[in-house]
Amino acid sequence: MVFMGSEAFPDENAYDSYLQQHGGGSNAYTEAEQTVFHCDVRPGALRGALERFAAQFVAPLCAESATEREVRAVESEFTQAAQSDGARLLQVCEDYIYWSTRSVRARTHTAARRCKSHPLRRATRRPSSPGATREASSVRRSLAHVWLR
Repeated sequence: MVFMGSEAFPDENAYDSYLQQHGGGSNAYTEAEQTVFHCDVRPGALRGALERFAAQFVAPLCAESATEREVRAVESEFTQAAQSDGARLLQVCEDYIYWSTRSVRARTHTAARRCKSHPLRRATRRPSSPGATREASSVRRSLAHVWLR
């Protein structure tokens, strides 16, 4: 969602286009509790890259069509990961940590994942289900409430 344009740079791919024009690129990944963004760009273009990157957090556009596409993309990634042996192994390791340690963080994280109202649990609805478009619209309203005040 953050790479879908901002007030200062309204083109949906302004950030990635800028990076590519200046010999770079970007990527991101999301873990259970954080999202990590990284990019590379020629040194002379770093300031412009940082301006475009920051603008997406300061004043994102949160277009309804972009929100719906992003909800579907996240669902697709989640579905693929659920079928991955690596993801399943990670689940076994997390459960082992939960049951074998007294770590508050490990217990809290696993309990949150198992809670029916936790976002990871709600993400399992198929995009083709009748409620998927309604959910995307709801996600956009929530984003707008936070970002577009």
